[in-house]
Amino acid sequence: MISRRDLVTRAGLGFLAAPLLARRARAAPPRKLRFITVFTPIGQMDQWLPTGTGAAFQLSGMAASLEPFKRKLMVMRGLRSALTINGRNFGGHPWGIQSSFTGAPSFDDVAPYARGLSIDQHIANAWRGQTPVHSLRLGVVPTPSHEGVMSYAGPQQPLFPERSAARVFSTLFQGAAGSPADVERIRLRRQSVLDRWTGELNALRTKLDGERRTTLDAQLAQIRAVETQLASPRTCSTAPFTNPDRFYSSATNFPAIGKQMIDLTVSALACDLTRVVSLLWSGSGSHQRHPWATAVNQDHHAFTHAADAVAADREVAKVYQWYTEQFAYLLAKLDAIPEDGGTMLDNTVVLWTSELGSHRSHSGFDMRVVVAGNANAYFKTGSYYPFPGLRTDQQPLNNLLAELATGVGVPTEKFGDPTFATGQLPAIRAR
Repeated sequence: MISRRDLVTRAGLGFLAAPLLARRARAAPPRKLRFITVFTPIGQMDQWLPTGTGAAFQLSGMAASLEPFKRKLMVMRGLRSALTINGRNFGGHPWGIQSSFTGAPSFDDVAPYARGLSIDQHIANAWRGQTPVHSLRLGVVPTPSHEGVMSYAGPQQPLFPERSAARVFSTLFQGAAGSPADVERIRLRRQSVLDRWTGELNALRTKLDGERRTTLDAQLAQIRAVETQLASPRTCSTAPFTNPDRFYSSATNFPAIGKQMIDLTVSALACDLTRVVSLLWSGSGSHQRHPWATAVNQDHHAFTHAADAVAADREVAKVYQWYTEQFAYLLAKLDAIPEDGGTMLDNTVVLWTSELGSHRSHSGFDMRVVVAGNANAYFKTGSYYPFPGLRTDQQPLNNLLAELATGVGVPTEKFGDPTFATGQLPAIRAR
């Protein structure tokens, strides 16, 4: 049987021999933060954007699925990506995806990959060794070229996304962490340590003076928070995926593959197998058709070049609304997992953007961005930020990337092309 002294030592309560620990114990340990990047192709429609500004904004009908998470969102427009360097502002599909996440596009058909590190890898490198998996790069229907890469280990070092959820599942849960059943057994063994020792702990508490009793209470509260997280249903597993490779090669399975990738993302983060994930729905300039959203048999890219813009926009709006609903599904999964201080979404930053600004401008000006989660109250969420400025006066998107990295605990003064980035974006901070 474990002795009371052994219990105290294992719980990290050895303050009888270390008075300094008593003072430190009052501060909660740093929370685990996570970072997710989400890419959907071909910009965003003006009709999708909110009305109003600041905390008084109203979501559009196209974005209504985000209403449950409104207070945890920052919606932005008026940023410009590194695609606009040297006035290059048209035909941004091939290189726009690079500028959105590395801040250093190529513009080079001979060496078409990005000239820098992507923001997800910048953060993952800072967290290297803290989890079994450095980062996950997932693609629903990725393009096997530079138009389908959002993650870079460095200049001309593309990290292509994995398109098979079955292979990812096998690697994660049968390799690094065991099967979901194994994970569940571990969770059950770990839960309710405090409940088993209630009598011992109460007896110990009565023998302590006020300051040491306060320290004990603080430590036990921290252990209880961990137990609560471990006991949360379905936080650390997902149903196994056994689909053959041909399933992931079919464009008609696009919605089902996307759901699997989101489920894997949340499970991997909840199990703390990784803390960085990038999710690409389709390559830039996507030709994906969306029959589940619109009855018009037209690919996404063709809609944005149609001669009858009014009729085309009426249909392609359904596609952008569908992508918004998938983003809302991801947020709902994150927000359903309780953690100390709120939910997993509160301790995560989710960046959603595209390779372009307006879906018809085909430029890197007036980028539209959604950030969900506040990184443990670092960001001022529940706000719409229509940043002022006309074209070259607009705030660099690189500054937002530097701010997001800093917010999740990776201090970054500037990110991306040093001739383009000017710093951070303090306007979105809560403190």
